[in-house]
Amino acid sequence: MNAASANRALVVTVALLLVLAVALSFDSVWQRVNGPPFVLVMTPANHGAMLQFVQPEGSGGDAEVSPLFLVDVELDAPAVRVLNSGSVEVPGGEVEFHDMTITPGAFHLRFGDDLYRVMESRVEVGGVSYEWARQGTDVDIVDSTQ
Repeated sequence: MNAASANRALVVTVALLLVLAVALSFDSVWQRVNGPPFVLVMTPANHGAMLQFVQPEGSGGDAEVSPLFLVDVELDAPAVRVLNSGSVEVPGGEVEFHDMTITPGAFHLRFGDDLYRVMESRVEVGGVSYEWARQGTDVDIVDSTQ
């Protein structure tokens, strides 16, 4: 092997090591940016069901919750669904849109005539925006059946 071949081999090796280092750094950053997906919690109520969205790692790193929404859905037992794909079965509802590019993602869920837009920054229902609250704090109850 002559000097020119040795230099080329060294350059290729260094380039491959740099690509590997960048890839590993990107993966580490990606894992920090991506948090766990949203969770939907539904419980039976007198006239329908109560639903609440949970963001396991909110803006401050603590779990955050949406208001409680009363929906016109017959529910016999509590249901918990991890919103991690468009094929999640939602009792009495359906997933109309999902984007899991960067988790926790974004979801549009329909219950009857109401569309729930679940995003990292807020939950929107009927054009009204609801902020996330730290888990364990008092939250509003919104009657979506009227």
